[in-house]
Amino acid sequence: MRPFRPTGPSPYRAAMACYDVTLKDRTVESVRGADAYQQEGPMTTFFRTDGTTRIDSWSTRVASVRTADVLLIRRAGDDADPAPSAPPSTATPGGQVAGNR
Repeated sequence: MRPFRPTGPSPYRAAMACYDVTLKDRTVESVRGADAYQQEGPMTTFFRTDGTTRIDSWSTRVASVRTADVLLIRRAGDDADPAPSAPPSTATPGGQVAGNR
């Protein structure tokens, strides 16, 4: 039996995301503690938000990278659950799908 129910959010939040940024020179920089990112002029800025991916006035800037130097931004840890790939196309040059005539 719990004598008191919690009235606020849990103090234990989910772990912060980590982004791997691949630069032009093929080096990879890790940005830890950021939940989201967006381009701000010539810079791509990573933000810590309140557990959401929406950036607002309460978001905290964590790091910035020159957008011109960025080749790839990948959220680390997401590769364990990749998006399903589309089945191979069986369309013929005439636009008909093989086997569905």
